[in-house]
Formats: sequence, structure tokens, C-alpha cells
Amino acid sequence: MADAITLQRLEGEIRTLRESEQQHRLLFQANPNPMWLYDPESLRFLDVNEVALSRYGYSREEFLAMTLRDIRPEDALEELDNAIRDTALTGSNTHAVRHRSSDGQIIHAIVTGSTIPFHGRAARLVTVVDITERRNLEEKLLRSQRLEAVGQLTSGIAHDFNNLLMVIQGNAELMEAALADNAPLREDSREIVQAARRAESLIRHLLAFSRKQVMELRVLDLNALIGEVESVFTRILRADIEVVTVLDPSIPAVEADPGQIHQVLMNLVVNARDAMPHGGTLTIESAPTELTATEAAGFPYTVQPGGYVRLSVSDTGVGMTSEVQRQLFEPFFTTKQPGAGTGLGLSTVYGIVKQSGGYIWVRSALGEGTTFDVYLPAVRGRPDAEVRTTSTVEPRTRRDVVLVVEDDRSLRTLFRKVLERAGHTVLEAANGLEALRIVEQFDQRLHIVITDVVMPVMGGQELAERLVARNPELEVVFISGYGEAEAGCRASLGDRCHFVHKPIGAEELLARLHEID
Repeated sequence: MADAITLQRLEGEIRTLRESEQQHRLLFQANPNPMWLYDPESLRFLDVNEVALSRYGYSREEFLAMTLRDIRPEDALEELDNAIRDTALTGSNTHAVRHRSSDGQIIHAIVTGSTIPFHGRAARLVTVVDITERRNLEEKLLRSQRLEAVGQLTSGIAHDFNNLLMVIQGNAELMEAALADNAPLREDSREIVQAARRAESLIRHLLAFSRKQVMELRVLDLNALIGEVESVFTRILRADIEVVTVLDPSIPAVEADPGQIHQVLMNLVVNARDAMPHGGTLTIESAPTELTATEAAGFPYTVQPGGYVRLSVSDTGVGMTSEVQRQLFEPFFTTKQPGAGTGLGLSTVYGIVKQSGGYIWVRSALGEGTTFDVYLPAVRGRPDAEVRTTSTVEPRTRRDVVLVVEDDRSLRTLFRKVLERAGHTVLEAANGLEALRIVEQFDQRLHIVITDVVMPVMGGQELAERLVARNPELEVVFISGYGEAEAGCRASLGDRCHFVHKPIGAEELLARLHEID
């Protein structure tokens, strides 16, 4: 009787154990996260759930033939050794890891492990929380923040450099004009002027990257524009580089500045040429593209879904590492030898594309060439016709009373000297509030106000609006290196608003003033 009771108890315990094992296996397989069991001594996998098979891309047989080391990248094996050592001391642990799927993709994860009995021996049960998507989103945000911070820095540098450049160029022009044709210093002053004008291109690059440059938007046929630029390629490409164009005739129009899109194409072509020192194939493609929300999420930074025209420039050159790709669009970053480039070409491309409302990214690998994909928003409507106009405005000969409002003293002094030498009466102010006080005390009619847009105390636009309200015939000339300032002044002042882009030389400033009716 006692033996029968003992046998029933044993059968009940076995049945309970089997039910418990079935419940644990159900939980193991039904868990939404990858899970596995491994031998803590050999690190060989003992069991794995279906989610892990799906995420890592291995069959069950392949998984059970591997160890923990086989799913770690080569540079993460030391991390694994440290984790195993910590596990021996603490038992349970949770830490961040990098795994590798069957296709080589890096999986970022948080793993939690604990020791449990398995078929009469100790095993480690691991639960994996995949944070790859979260890490990618964090990297997108950090990349955007870094580029935005660099853009703000370069914008400030460009603004200050613009002012210095105008002072240098303007005073050199005044010196050159004051010297006799055979004066020894005349050639020196001309060299200063030429150097200052060359420096203007650096300013434009910096403003392009920071998305502050002036843009003249038009509705464009991108294929036609590519055709125009293609004729220039022969002058910059070597004979050992073949050019292939694959242009889709069905692409919609885009809205952009044609001159700046020319610059984008030329920079990408030059970059492709330099990546093929021994020759190769340069391919330029255009295609209509509809980015879905899923496709947009796959980009390395935030992209809005919608209709685009994709412009791709590909080469069969040396390619680049992922580390180089991460820094590629930052100003002054270059892989070329010292003196072979400024490192501003691709940062300029980035700024132009972003300011045009588009996106750019690169696909590359060492030895496999490089492709730059530019996405410009598609627009409805027909491309604008080319309009060429010739100014017929006669230079003004009258002597005006001009108010110069500029917080940079050196620049203000330069404007005064230039205008006085041209016969104008000049009033000076360091900011808008000071300018209002000067105008109130001045008993003659004011004809023109030349003002910076961004100034302390009171900005140029507010000043101009107040002055025009008092004198509707007043002409206002805004001088700024920032493109967005022009739209604001034209919206508030209409035809009374004249915009001059920094940097500007003394002669050009006078020419622009003489064009005012």
C-alpha cells in the first residue's frame, strides 16, 4: 500500500514537472524578445526561441552549432570576455552588447542573463531587448544636432568675416583709386582686392553649409540643367573617366536656385573624379521617387515622406569607410593631402540641398565606389523660362543725404569714406535707436538709409519701417550676408527695399546706389 502511494506521488511530481516544463517552454517560445540558453563553460547554445531565429537570421541547426562568440563582432570579443568574468562573480547581470546577424548587420541590444537548471546541469538563460532602432534614431538626432551646431558656428564666423573682408577690400579699392597709374603701391593694392574677392568664395561656402545664403528660387527641369552642366565635364574630367547619364524624362519639376544646383553637380563630379585616380565610370541619374514613411525612416536622419526627384552621382572609385561617411558633410573635413582642398565642397553641397528643402546621403564601401543621392522635393508646374535682362538705369548724378547704420565701426567708417568721396552727405549711427535720434535732430531731407539687418538695441527692419512711415519717399538699402533677411524687408517695404549681399566692394556699393530711382 505504501509503495503504491509513493508511486502515485512520484507520478504526480513527474506530471507536475512536465507541465511546468511545458509552461516554461511556452513562455520561452511566446516571448516577444529573442531568448536563448547557453552552456556557461563552452558558451555553446543549448536552446533558442523562434524570435531569435527570425531576428538573427539563422536556422535552429545553425544556431545550436554556434557559441556566443560567433554572434559577436570581432571588436566586441573583449567585451564578451569581461561580461563572462563579471557573470562568474555576480550570477545575474544586465548590460548593453553588440551582436551580429547572419547577414553581418550589427544588432544593438540590452541582454539580461540568469543561471537556471537545464537537464541536470547549470545553464544561462538570456533575454535580449533589441534597441537597434532606438540607437539609430539617437544617432540621427546626434548627427543632426552636430551639423546644426556647426552650422550656427560657421554662420557666425561668416558674418564677422564678411565685415572684415568688406573693410579690407573697400579700403584697398579706395587706396588703388587714389594712386597714380604708375605708382608702385598700385599693384600691391590690386593684389589685396583680388585676394579679398577670392575669399568671397569661402564665405559663400560657409553660408551655404549654414543654410544662410541668398537663393533665387525657380521652377527647374533638372534634366535640362544636368545637360547644361554636362558640357562642362569635359574640361574637368580626365580621358580615362567615362561619363554615363541615365535621365528619366518623366521626372517632375523641382524648385531650386539653378546656379546653386550647378554648384552641387560640379562639386559631386569633382569629388567623383578625385575618387577615381586610375580612371573609371561616372554615372549621373535622375528619377522620380515617392518616399513612403517606412522608406523615409530608413534614412540616417529625419526625412519627410513625399514626392521627390532623385539625383544620383556615382563613381567606381576607391570608396570610403563608415567613419569617413559620418564626417563627410562637416566643414573643413577632407581626406585629401594638405593643400589639395579646403574641405568645403561637400559641406557646401549639404547646405544647398538642405536649404532647397531636400536631403542628401552617401552610399559607399571601401573598394566598391560611392553614390551620392540627392532628393529634391517635386513641385507642380512648368519650369520657368530663362529670363535675361539688361539694366538700362542711368547712374544718378545728384548728391544725396545718406544715413549709414552699422554696428561694426570699421565698416561704418568705410561706407562713410566711399560715399563722401562720391559727393554724398553722410550721417552715421551704430544702431537703430541712435539712428532715430540723429534723424529727429537733422533738419534736411534724408534720401537713402543704408542699414545692416541684425544689430543690437534695434534691428534694421524695424528702423526702416519707422523711417519710411515718416518719409514715404525714403529709399532703404539693406546690407546682409543672410539670404532670409531679404524676404522680410521686401514684405514690409515693397519697392522701397533694396538688398545688397555681403561682401560688397566700394565700387559695387556705389553702382547699386546709382541704380536707385
